[in-house]
Amino acid sequence: MSEIRVNKLVDEAGSGAVELTQGATIPSGKTLSGSGSINAGLIPTLNQNTTGTSAGLSGAPDITVNNIVGAAVTFSGAVSGTTGTFSGNVSVGGTLTYQDVTNVDSVGVITARSGLHLTGVYKENITAVPALEIDCSAGNYFTKTITTGTNTFTFANVPSSGAYSFTLELTHTGGTAEWPGSVKFPGNAAPNLTNGKVTLFMFSTNDGGVKFRGSTLVDYDN
Repeated sequence: MSEIRVNKLVDEAGSGAVELTQGATIPSGKTLSGSGSINAGLIPTLNQNTTGTSAGLSGAPDITVNNIVGAAVTFSGAVSGTTGTFSGNVSVGGTLTYQDVTNVDSVGVITARSGLHLTGVYKENITAVPALEIDCSAGNYFTKTITTGTNTFTFANVPSSGAYSFTLELTHTGGTAEWPGSVKFPGNAAPNLTNGKVTLFMFSTNDGGVKFRGSTLVDYDN
């Protein structure tokens, strides 16, 4: 094995970097250093573990790592790794895809490509209706007591896309209940209310409220 000792390698013109057409092998335990850059085409031939930062890399090489640790990281392309730990913000310009995730904590909308399994306790807020307008943006379970006169309910802020349903727990001590023309009950007739009883009304729509299907469970003790 021959050994050549030099201080600097330059191209034939003496003004540029040399081209290693057959690649280069860095012995184990040795590192690259200097103020220059490494051409992306050379990276696949480097057979060693490098340390330091990636500031000297040029081009658009693919980097595969086991662990990514940082304060704030921004990804504009694809990242492949085993574990990522961030103490600050992570910004993803494209789509963040999860595979078989056990726990997801989201403050926005989650889109699942296939299969969304919910475990634990499911609950919904109970919203008391102050007048006769059901504000659909407030939740899915409402309560109301009517005592006298004709009570004509209206539905507001119905979601414009997807399916939506809600329950109205109606306590009746007097008067009558009337419903929007968009509501269709079985037999096209709303049920009669029993004085002193509670009726559960269930309404559902899949066209933004153009048509509601209504059903009831009647005569619960108050």
